[in-house]
Amino acid sequence: MFKYYTPQQANKALPDVKRKFSLILSVRDQIVQMQEEMPEVYAQFLAISDQLEHHYRDVQDMEFTVERGKLWMLQTRTGKRTAQAAVKIAVDMAKEGLITKEEALQRLDPMQINQMLLPRFDDKAKKLGVKIIDEKEFLKLIHVSH
Repeated sequence: MFKYYTPQQANKALPDVKRKFSLILSVRDQIVQMQEEMPEVYAQFLAISDQLEHHYRDVQDMEFTVERGKLWMLQTRTGKRTAQAAVKIAVDMAKEGLITKEEALQRLDPMQINQMLLPRFDDKAKKLGVKIIDEKEFLKLIHVSH
């Protein structure tokens, strides 16, 4: 994911960056903007990101910039994730054949497994955002899942 700045926006938002297209990882939907405005750079970015994820065999958090139409990879690191995301990523990578099932299990930190076992608020209930006074009303609105 990234956030795209035009050169003018970059100069305002990132005063240290002069005349650069600064692409900062943030919102996936903005990749479409890069694809439309810089198709060659977009293709190069996809190829490099795929290569990095296959090399490191893990989801990568990448920082990059584009200057005068040239893609510059600044750094990459293993992406941070919640316990739920760690499980999903490990399962997806095993299904894709990037890692074995055993490696998928080994990637899960014991604290992440513990976090998955703890009760948590149901996502639908969290969205209600209702102030609750009565415990019975609370139990009706909130579903705790394991």
